[in-house]
Amino acid sequence: MTISLSEVKPLHGKELIQEIENSIDQYIFFELMKNYSELIEQLKPIVEGSGSTPHSLLMDYMFFKIEEQRDEYHKNKLGV
Repeated sequence: MTISLSEVKPLHGKELIQEIENSIDQYIFFELMKNYSELIEQLKPIVEGSGSTPHSLLMDYMFFKIEEQRDEYHKNKLGV
């Protein structure tokens, strides 16, 4: 069955929030919020005076680690 884009109703506002809340494990989400706050506090001294934010530094680092993990997976898969 094919669905055209015109048939898809985008979610906004309260509908989107409700869809997210129905789709994720709330315990995992609150643990993420707690850990996020702790990491942001730990990064504040690093970004002082740099013009960056703790959030952007954390996201950059997370993407770096995701790529590193992906590269390691591919190396192992190829036997390198």
